[in-house]
Amino acid sequence: PLPDSGLTTRGTMVKRKNLPSLLDMVKSCGKEKDLLKLRSMHADMKPWILEEIRVSNALIRAYGRCGASGLLEAQQLFDHLPCRTIVSWNALIAGYVDNGFHAEALECFRRMEEDQGLISPSAVTYGTVLKACAHIGSLEVGEKIHARICDQGLLNHNLVLGTALIDMYAKCGALEKAHHVFNELPHRNVFGWSALISGYAKEGLGYEALECFRQMVDEGVSPNVVTYACILKACAAIGSLEIGEDIHAKVREQGLLKDNIILGTTLIDMYAKCGALQKAHKVFDELPKQDVVAWSVLIAGYVEYGFCDQAIKCFRQMEVEGVPPDTVTYVCILKACAAIRSLEIGEAIHAKMREQGLLKNSIVVGNAVIDMYAKCGALQRACEVFDELPRR
Repeated sequence: PLPDSGLTTRGTMVKRKNLPSLLDMVKSCGKEKDLLKLRSMHADMKPWILEEIRVSNALIRAYGRCGASGLLEAQQLFDHLPCRTIVSWNALIAGYVDNGFHAEALECFRRMEEDQGLISPSAVTYGTVLKACAHIGSLEVGEKIHARICDQGLLNHNLVLGTALIDMYAKCGALEKAHHVFNELPHRNVFGWSALISGYAKEGLGYEALECFRQMVDEGVSPNVVTYACILKACAAIGSLEIGEDIHAKVREQGLLKDNIILGTTLIDMYAKCGALQKAHKVFDELPKQDVVAWSVLIAGYVEYGFCDQAIKCFRQMEVEGVPPDTVTYVCILKACAAIRSLEIGEAIHAKMREQGLLKNSIVVGNAVIDMYAKCGALQRACEVFDELPRR
């Protein structure tokens, strides 16, 4: 038995008054992704699983937060339940979404509707399934869920669900429908605005994103970190350096760069794509932590504007500081080598990539290596890499 769990030494019946604290412990295990402790608690709580559905539901949700291994155990526990409630289904579907198994989440939703005709999806169910639709671009399923939500009048008093719908339509590229849902919301908060702005920015519609941002500010809604990141992407898409600098000033005034590397990286990307590479490097130097994404964005900016020697210098500094390159970094630096015909550096990078087995898994990386060798005049080497590609 776990210390202070309230269980008897023989793992027998727990006093009912201790159940709330035990459920809190299960939730804590899920939040901390402590799978070993959760399994131990599960073993001790087995006498309760058939008697208390709350225990089973809490365990399923906690297992779903513990990665793919935990999700498998969540599914096994779910399959053995004699009775399932909407909370049981929601816990399992959320587990699939949390772990990136979005198609499986939609399949689980379909089985829920087939197996439990007496159980109706809740707003929580719809919100979670809409996330899955957004991630895999399942517009058809998303539209069907939207129709049901409208039939049940759920948008009249559920802003979270409305935002999930906007996000789904935006990520599926259906921006007109996203804007239509947005206009029908009874109240428009920062999350709804950010979802809409994000959709326009993602599709490269920078001017539309900026117009939404202006309307949002005019209505007195304060932007959050997500809003700023989205609008910076819009500025990058249309090369709007002036607006990007204004956003940077606001972000700096609010002290948002101190603990948000994603926002900092987005700023670097905006400056780099607008050709302000000196400012991009200055933001980079001021970051509290410089990860592989930040390095890659900076290197890509230098390569884009032809400063390939500076890109290679950044790459070497990145290695000195012990930050392992990813496929994006390698592709960028290979472009730099190709541009300045640096065969020696290109060969060294090719060797590192081969050691890591990257050519087996990424056609983009393979193409970049071939292009580098070809532009450096090493056509035989280019042909050899081409012949080794698993797919062309």
